[in-house]
Amino acid sequence: MHLYRYGINYKFGGLATARSLSAHEWTGLYAGLNAGVGLSQTNASTPESDLFGSVDIAGAGFTGGVQVGYNWQFNPTWVVGLEGDIGRLGINRLFQNWDDFERFGIKTNWYGTMRARLGYSTGPALLYFTGGAAFVNVRNDFNRVDANVQSSKSETAPGWTLGGGIESVLVKNCTAKTEYLYIDAGSQNVFGSSVLIDTGNVHFNNRFHIFRFGLNYYFNGQYY
Repeated sequence: MHLYRYGINYKFGGLATARSLSAHEWTGLYAGLNAGVGLSQTNASTPESDLFGSVDIAGAGFTGGVQVGYNWQFNPTWVVGLEGDIGRLGINRLFQNWDDFERFGIKTNWYGTMRARLGYSTGPALLYFTGGAAFVNVRNDFNRVDANVQSSKSETAPGWTLGGGIESVLVKNCTAKTEYLYIDAGSQNVFGSSVLIDTGNVHFNNRFHIFRFGLNYYFNGQYY
């Protein structure tokens, strides 16, 4: 099980500072770093054979990278922008069916996205939705230990991503964000047959969940 959560806190006593009540100007160019965890939700099946049916391959690994973007605040509360990022996605998972001979694997090296953002500004915080194109460097493996089948396929798979997050001002030019992305990297077929067994193509559907924290520096950040 994986638990990922957001929270809202109430601070008892004391008055909010003038800075915490100030409005932040989100328009401008920014760049930053991010780190977190990536989870795979890959499904493997044999549509050309009923040999083993369908299995799910769940793996986890570290993700970290860089992002750059530009925001445009077109009224006091609404913000649109464009953001691109690239980073490490270190998932390496080998799965074997219980008391069977099939082994399935997924390995990722890096990923990148190019996304639009639509956000609502509360002043020092920006709540946003995001979506666009995604690319994942992924390798899928299928081994059948009793039939000498060892097959794999690697590619930089194109796909799409949707997600959201919250970005909050730390100081004048720096913000921190918490973000979730769902990535659909499409599918691959890995040929899994030999002279001893015929499974046809093993079909892998590659899906990923990215949970990450980030820091951004705004080159013209200011309060007004």
